[in-house]
Amino acid sequence: MYFIQCGEYVKIGKSNNVEQRRLALKTGNPYALNLLGVIECQSESESYRLENHLHRHFNPWHHEDEWFIIGHQILDFIHTATK
Repeated sequence: MYFIQCGEYVKIGKSNNVEQRRLALKTGNPYALNLLGVIECQSESESYRLENHLHRHFNPWHHEDEWFIIGHQILDFIHTATK
């Protein structure tokens, strides 16, 4: 699971290669993309469950697709749950 910031938004997603995913998101995007944190999952099914849980949990801050408006709730979670 990764948390990538772009301006006032954060993307909550999953990837086997976070840096490759960040670079793919950067293509065609004129804004800086900053990796805020990563949560290691033991399996693909665990990553799907966690992603679905986080998307539901942070639904009040949902913007579009897997992008969420950054607020202290999301930042606090990222800072306590990631490496």
